[in-house]
Amino acid sequence: MYIYIYKMVVIALLGLFTVCMAVNTIDRCPELESDIPPPKNVHDLHPSHIKVTGCIGDSITAGVAAKNIDSPYVTFDDFKEYRGLSWLCGIDPDATSISNYIKRYSPGIIGGSTGVRQLRLCKDTFFCMDYGHDYKLDQHNAAVPSGTSNTIIDQVNYLSKYMGADSPHADDWKIVNLYLGTNDISVSCNPTYGGINYKRNIQKGLELLKKNVNKVIVNVVGLAHTEQIPGLTDKKQPGYRKRFENSKLDPQRFECLCCRVPIFGKMDISMHVDRFNRILQRVAKDYGPGGTLGSDTFTVVYQPFNLDVSSLPVEAISNLDGYHPNTVAYRFFSMALWSQMFLSKAEKTSTLTYTEDTEIFCPIASSRIRTD
Repeated sequence: MYIYIYKMVVIALLGLFTVCMAVNTIDRCPELESDIPPPKNVHDLHPSHIKVTGCIGDSITAGVAAKNIDSPYVTFDDFKEYRGLSWLCGIDPDATSISNYIKRYSPGIIGGSTGVRQLRLCKDTFFCMDYGHDYKLDQHNAAVPSGTSNTIIDQVNYLSKYMGADSPHADDWKIVNLYLGTNDISVSCNPTYGGINYKRNIQKGLELLKKNVNKVIVNVVGLAHTEQIPGLTDKKQPGYRKRFENSKLDPQRFECLCCRVPIFGKMDISMHVDRFNRILQRVAKDYGPGGTLGSDTFTVVYQPFNLDVSSLPVEAISNLDGYHPNTVAYRFFSMALWSQMFLSKAEKTSTLTYTEDTEIFCPIASSRIRTD
């Protein structure tokens, strides 16, 4: 009798250790301790249920400037889309991404982006405004580097071809990560790109996604105060950001146009970030539990991403332009978002402060991606 009790105590302690064990990479998470039954509905999804991934976004989701350079000057050729390293959709073996975290529990997952693409640059806008996808690399990463929310319909149509009702994956459970709006806020001093336009675009995009794609949970990620980034590396570590040789060209002039407006530029952008995030919250609520637009096979979850930009080390910002996050930031971003996904609305972290020793959440058999 005593031996049996002893064995039960040891097993319980080992189980507790497994659940609480702190690790910093997803591959070090323990194997699931039991089989997981099929989900009852979209509100009962474990990562192992997800078979298809997709992403909607802009340059940050496309992996632009994700790798620093060692050369003394930056060149146009240095600007690349590291799609395979994207913090949301990248599926390269070394990518710290939501797609790879899910892959730990669903090895056959499809749709993650791979490899590297040369970023197209144009004289008048730096980032070219037109864009075409390369399915071989992009897969289901529909992100358009220069894209505002005006591109969401095109991005949804692209995804619909590969995961919609007429695709082989129509009946598979899917996750779509949406992080779109950074380019909207950078030009939000232009009334054309204000809150009314942003809300209309996001609503239309989600309506179309619901119409075309079944069995999907949409992760709508809140916008960060990127207006605080221009000039940050120059202030913290002068000389970190690379410059073009024999040229005064500064990509930041194009990346955050309204930041250049004297006195009120960044203040106006900051207000728009907060307004856009409120819009995302309200739209997501309409599709969530208790909302009128969701269903048992389609829901939208708002994931707050109020990043304390001042906490970012210089090394987490690309030295190509001093603006885009790089793979150092990707690691923190993806791990922070991953943790948020398993917390209820009331439990989610309101402010994300960068830390180098971030621990990754290891789901257990009873864990579910929270929609409440």
